[in-house]
Amino acid sequence: MKIYVHIGSDKTGTTAIQAALKNNRKHLKEHGMVYPSLEKEPHQEALARELLTGKKGAAWEKLEAILNQSPDHLILSSEMFCSISESAVQLFKEWLGDHDVTIVAYLRSADQYLESGVMQRLKASKSDQDFFRLYRKIKWIPALFNPMVYISGLKPRFVFRWARAFGEKNIRVRPYSEAQWKDGNLISDFMATIGLNSIQESLQHSSQKRNVTPNIYAVYAMASFWSSTHPPIRHRFSEVMTRQYDQVKTSQITSNFKRNLARLISEPTFSRISREFGCPKPSQNDADSSNYAPSEKEIIQQGQKLLLEFSVHQQKRIKALEKNIHLKGSKERSLIPGKSNKLRQPTRHDTAKES
Repeated sequence: MKIYVHIGSDKTGTTAIQAALKNNRKHLKEHGMVYPSLEKEPHQEALARELLTGKKGAAWEKLEAILNQSPDHLILSSEMFCSISESAVQLFKEWLGDHDVTIVAYLRSADQYLESGVMQRLKASKSDQDFFRLYRKIKWIPALFNPMVYISGLKPRFVFRWARAFGEKNIRVRPYSEAQWKDGNLISDFMATIGLNSIQESLQHSSQKRNVTPNIYAVYAMASFWSSTHPPIRHRFSEVMTRQYDQVKTSQITSNFKRNLARLISEPTFSRISREFGCPKPSQNDADSSNYAPSEKEIIQQGQKLLLEFSVHQQKRIKALEKNIHLKGSKERSLIPGKSNKLRQPTRHDTAKES
């Protein structure tokens, strides 16, 4: 039996790969390939959590039952795998025993890790105050003293943890760059990497797109009504923003110097990865490389505009969501203008650093 473990990393098309595997479970099984669903989580996050705790649980028990059936091929995928500690990776090796295991990882350039990390942290903001507190740190802390720059530059080193546990010859590292994929397609590249490209043409193509990051205005808008709306409404807003092309992030938030420093820090790591695993260096920026960190005043104005447009165009949907979650137009948790949620106006403090 051959086991393939796809370990991410984050923001490298993991969602698209997992969707393709999930939508083709039946077809894959007909060819002796199993992509299991462990516990309630859609992919193998539950297994990654058990590795972090060091205790076998329901996810491992289910996987062990599948291993005992000895399918020809077993595919596991979770971007959480790239973040687990070296001791957890070694533990995974012990749990899998003598099975033939191949590890697959996709890597982005360090400047892209920096940008995606910044946006992920901003998206986690639960108020406009939290958003701007972090935004100011990102924008004004010098590159040499900014920890996110160093974290991004060193991030690709996670592949070495897996190489030490499973052996260099069992590691497959690929660049997250469309120009460097087989046939310019991520799924084709993944299947070819694990040696199963013979069935690629017969796979059902998934409508699932890779995760798209909203732009800075949409991220601010989501943060600004985090505490005043219910999660389904926030989720709907996020969906609408990412489906509209002009609300998708294309420009860079961090400065050119911060991105260049992250790339410089990553150079020794990528050189070693290229030498040991034969992975070509990822393209540095497929998106617009211009530096555009808008003023706080502009962020507030554009974010408010998005909120107003959303609440008007999605009014019927919002009311339906409110009814389903038993809010029934609650003033405390409604997004519809005039009922609640007075939109925040720019203050002197917001624009102080811009003058």
